[in-house]
Amino acid sequence: MKFTYGSLLVSARKVLFGAPKATLPRDQIIQALDDIITRSGNGTYTTTILVFEIDRFRVLEESRDGSEIAHILRVIEERLIDGPCRRHMIRRMGGGRFAIIPTPFGAISHEYLKIFAADIQNLATRPIRHPNRNTQITVSIGYAHQHETEATDGETLYEAANTALIVATKSGSNAICAFSHAIQSQITNNKNLARAAKKAMEIGDIHAHFQPQVDIVKQQVVGLEALARWQHSVRGMLSPAEFLPIIEAEGMMQDLGYTILKSALSALKHWDDAGIHIPTISVNMSTDELLNPHLVDIIAMELETYDLAPNRLVIEILETVVASTTEDLIMRNIADLHDLGCAIDLDDFGTGHASISTIRRFGVDRIKIDRSFVANSGDDKEQQQMVLAILTMSKQLNVDTLAEGVETDREMAFLSHAGCNVVQGYVVSRPMPSEDVANWMRTHHYTSAGEHTVQRAS
Repeated sequence: MKFTYGSLLVSARKVLFGAPKATLPRDQIIQALDDIITRSGNGTYTTTILVFEIDRFRVLEESRDGSEIAHILRVIEERLIDGPCRRHMIRRMGGGRFAIIPTPFGAISHEYLKIFAADIQNLATRPIRHPNRNTQITVSIGYAHQHETEATDGETLYEAANTALIVATKSGSNAICAFSHAIQSQITNNKNLARAAKKAMEIGDIHAHFQPQVDIVKQQVVGLEALARWQHSVRGMLSPAEFLPIIEAEGMMQDLGYTILKSALSALKHWDDAGIHIPTISVNMSTDELLNPHLVDIIAMELETYDLAPNRLVIEILETVVASTTEDLIMRNIADLHDLGCAIDLDDFGTGHASISTIRRFGVDRIKIDRSFVANSGDDKEQQQMVLAILTMSKQLNVDTLAEGVETDREMAFLSHAGCNVVQGYVVSRPMPSEDVANWMRTHHYTSAGEHTVQRAS
């Protein structure tokens, strides 16, 4: 029997629009793709699927009531049906996601798909009117062509489009991505590395290394920052740049944060028991961790487990987080950590444009001057002026300062002359395992700020 483009289109439409109401949209889309692929066994016609999603849809849902969300989704669907999708098959997939099967099947090029995807974005980003307000959104789009995937069934093709959507959403808002085998290979590699990272956290291969924070005038260690390192069984020591993006993409930042917190507190307790007084230990808190409603309870419990006072723990929070957050939970967690007795460091200061009121509202105890301002400050007059401005503001706010990423003696000399005596960076020490800390202090003749000094070898 000979199949024509018209018969393929009619068949696919029957699957989408004639299916029982109980059939899930995903199943309907896959059935339609299966039908097109099966009926065009000779390859006369091929098909493509686009999947798009409203960016940050979960945040939108939390800020709008159900009727308004339904209105937004309905308007987007109507705009597409009346516009670029009037000849295509479209289905709402649940949440803020839609799937589209363009027609005709055999005449779709990448150039056309890029233009088509851009048309979808342009329509979706037009303000959506509601009785109480206007809403403006962006959407990210992933698409997969049968030729590129060599798919022989609808599910494979649909999942390829979803893979492209995942890449698009991680590229920023309003992104478009086409599926390729290189993308699939990268995602597979990332998932394998993420699984390996999860196991590495469980067995202790991912743990903290420690970088000293020192008062260069008094030659005292005032604290150590805990930094994640991975002792990979095959590749050796991995830096955070090699695995943090993957851990973040796989939603494992809370697991990593808990791993490093326990590693840091365990080391601090061990040093205490050995008579090596390290005044504070600093740990970084990601946005995912700060969104954990149980964060403060977890930290309080771990401090109690290791018999450590809360003021021994410093929570480092990126300036970009506090400068942009509107999340009540994040603000409440930071305030509660401060009330618990933990110190709050504002990390990478100068990159996120935090206001003075922000610094006061979050109870910031210390500003960490970002490396971008410290670099070349030993010689560059403009860099020096920027650092001096930050130091002046900090003094007016009665907030301590620490310069991070200090790499040269000239930078260190300028910072000391400018009144920023506490520094951290390669010029002092690279991050080291916990067992090397005491020997490093002895070798470099550093003492500890506070009551005790490091034990000296007899």
